[in-house]
Amino acid sequence: MDDVAMNAVYEMARDIYHGKADVNVCQSKALTLYGVNTGSFTDYVRMFRYMFEGKTNKRDASLELKELYIERIYKEYGMEGLKNALESYKGTIQYYEQRGINKPGDRKIYEKYSRILHGGSKGKTAVKELECNSKKNNLKVQVFNASGECVYNGFASAVSVRQVGEN
Repeated sequence: MDDVAMNAVYEMARDIYHGKADVNVCQSKALTLYGVNTGSFTDYVRMFRYMFEGKTNKRDASLELKELYIERIYKEYGMEGLKNALESYKGTIQYYEQRGINKPGDRKIYEKYSRILHGGSKGKTAVKELECNSKKNNLKVQVFNASGECVYNGFASAVSVRQVGEN
């Protein structure tokens, strides 16, 4: 599938899930316009539902389509959507690996988006909250990442606050 077809299939799956489109109409459109057969289309609709709900999907799709779904869910539903999509994806990877099927491409995609979820892409810490209390001309500083973990707890004489990462 090319990018146009993958995006169209994603949008149809999303709209079916939210009750905004009829599955039979979309299935016919996917076949006619993009050459996506009925069985595959059913799998792609199910993949959206499982990623949106954070459930393990026991069917596979191309790496490109899985990454597109994760990216679109993240952009449309934010961090909570990304969290659910990654929970689903992790379960799918584990399901296949338990059956002896190595998934290095899937693991790479999972790690890429997991970094975004847990503190920003490029290894930066997404500052969720900064707490400063004065103590002998120093400031007590606590920095928490996007998942609520304290990544710095100490004193500083000056503090500059900026939010990094993606929200």
